[in-house]
Amino acid sequence: MLIDTSKYIDYSIVNPSKLPIDLQFDLCQRCHIQGNVVLNEGKSFFDFKPGMKLSEVMNVFMPVYKDNEEQHIMASHAERLKLSKCFWQFRQEKN
Repeated sequence: MLIDTSKYIDYSIVNPSKLPIDLQFDLCQRCHIQGNVVLNEGKSFFDFKPGMKLSEVMNVFMPVYKDNEEQHIMASHAERLKLSKCFWQFRQEKN
């Protein structure tokens, strides 16, 4: 459905800053995650919409070094940020 934005508000546009932090990460990771992606049955890459959980459409498996799970093989910044001390402190302050 097309909306004439000169006359109406397009409520389908999602402001990421208004989403919970987990959904913000899912939105960024949709394009910026490196890993092995497996689509859920009956889903395509076009099924993900901002505000959804990424896991509703796909699962991403992150390769790690054997016997050193804290080191990533790929440059997946979102995954690395989630492991950082500052991120965990932020999460604790929010809860």
